[in-house]
Amino acid sequence: MARKVRGTRALAQELTKRALIADLEEDITIGLNLVVRKVIQSVEAKSAVWTGFYKSSWRASPNLIVHDDDIWAYNPWSAIKATTLTSKGWTRPVPKYLRRHEIPHFSIDQTVYIANTVDYTETAFSKSPELINYGVSGIRKDIDSIFTDRSIAKFKVRANVPRKSRNPYR
Repeated sequence: MARKVRGTRALAQELTKRALIADLEEDITIGLNLVVRKVIQSVEAKSAVWTGFYKSSWRASPNLIVHDDDIWAYNPWSAIKATTLTSKGWTRPVPKYLRRHEIPHFSIDQTVYIANTVDYTETAFSKSPELINYGVSGIRKDIDSIFTDRSIAKFKVRANVPRKSRNPYR
């Protein structure tokens, strides 16, 4: 009889461990998805805006993101002129912001890539000092604000900008 009690106690401990691990994984997954949404919102807010296409083109994905979206292939941006001559001189266009990519739900075993999909990413990124500064230190602050326990939040943050980029307004 005593032997059966020890087995039951060991089973109860194992179930408790499994429940604890499941709770931790759920909390980390929720935190990860909060971080992804916060980073997307931050990079959108800090992006250089001329037509709104660059700001509208941030994406989070479990796969590497290709930078090949041409502004002229997407409405309403294809109809926006780079500058307009008015009686007061040249004016900037009125930007249009529409999030083009849904933010997927990620699990803790997935790698998350966050990047812009436009083909002139390097040019636009270089004109956004606020975005560059955010990439250097802001992402870590966002992660730390959501994950207050440093032992849990082991995120690798890396920047990778494509080498070839073109200016859509030549």
